[in-house]
Amino acid sequence: MKNDSIFVITTLQPSLYKIHRTVSFTHELEEAKKIVENNICDIAEEGYYLFCIIEETVPGIYNIPENEWWYQWNPSTGCYEPTEKPDKFKIAVGFGIA
Repeated sequence: MKNDSIFVITTLQPSLYKIHRTVSFTHELEEAKKIVENNICDIAEEGYYLFCIIEETVPGIYNIPENEWWYQWNPSTGCYEPTEKPDKFKIAVGFGIA
């Protein structure tokens, strides 16, 4: 992680071609994880956004995220839980700042 990193939090619907929205950014990874894992302010909108991603990025133009942390909504627990990047999203990067 670089000193000037920001951690951008974006929620996504299950399709690459559907809606996604950036809900927050922080300067600390742990704060970003807390927002996602605790579904602060119902960022999942009761499961409407099946996936959530935290992307580490730095200032610049056309940046490719340094790191990604993926989460999937679990309706049984009402929380986002860590997951691998889904295959359908493997061709895409830069969800939060495009």
